Amino acid sequence: MTTLQKMLGSLPVIAIAAGCATKPTTDYGKPAGAEHYVKAMNELNDGRNDAAIADLNAAIAENPSLRMARMKLGELYLTKKDFKAALPHLQAASDLDPYTAQNHYNLGLALQVLNRLQEAALAYIRALRIEPEDFATNMNLGLVYFGLGQLDPAIFFVEKSTRIQPDSARAWSNLGVVYDAAGNAVLAEASYRKALELDPASESTLVNLTSNLIAQRKSTDAIAIANQLLSMQDAPISLKRLGDAYAVGGNWAEAAAAYDSAIARDGKFLPAINAKAEMLIARYDADLRIDDELRKEAMALWTQSLNIRPEQPAVKSNVAKWSDPKFFK
Repeated sequence: MTTLQKMLGSLPVIAIAAGCATKPTTDYGKPAGAEHYVKAMNELNDGRNDAAIADLNAAIAENPSLRMARMKLGELYLTKKDFKAALPHLQAASDLDPYTAQNHYNLGLALQVLNRLQEAALAYIRALRIEPEDFATNMNLGLVYFGLGQLDPAIFFVEKSTRIQPDSARAWSNLGVVYDAAGNAVLAEASYRKALELDPASESTLVNLTSNLIAQRKSTDAIAIANQLLSMQDAPISLKRLGDAYAVGGNWAEAAAAYDSAIARDGKFLPAINAKAEMLIARYDADLRIDDELRKEAMALWTQSLNIRPEQPAVKSNVAKWSDPKFFK
């Protein structure tokens, strides 16, 4: 698929009726709208995209079945990220020329961005019937299934995209996300690490790998990745992640220092405030609840958090649990 640079379980077979609509013609035998279409192509060659869009719209107004005008106008709207405007033209192109995979892919892309995921899946499947080994279509179909909560086909298609294009860091990173959602943390970690081999500077992959390692309680590895991320993103959220990495390994002092640094940057940064409170309770629990000052400090932090944002059910539940005298009997 070369016409448009591609952005960001099987379903029943869909029978597509291509149709043989009669196209309006001019007195000279040319299809109606052809002159506007040719003018638009010249304008595109000159880099005058807005003028080209106007002429393509004029061509379609004269001849709604002008296939190439529909295809080009849909693509132009895609490049402008105007997916709603692109959609009717991409749908028409898909209907008028159902034998070109690009038309179905473009339609799937617009539908995916507009969160019409079931329809996007059908469009991508139509594209794959024509070009089954297309990288972007397999990956995006996997992500659509992921969005639909259908993890088995999501894994199948995203994993297939890594076989088609094994040097794609994005595909490996997406595969890690899908594996994590499916509860396979080990394969997710391997996928993230493969992605980082290909693109060591991917901040989103580093974030996901840090979370993955924390969930696996691999504190040492998580600390290393969190520090790498902190060197790239010197922000409260990075300090909070570093605190989490220390906390999961029981490194209480280091965790507290990281959380305190995050809070010092932003006194209303609730993720760090709440995480420090949870860390203090974990330490309190691990020490057999001997040092009640830890519990009191956690309660003070949760109270501070609720003063900033009262609607936090989980924090309210923690406050109720750890302040109830019956809990300590």
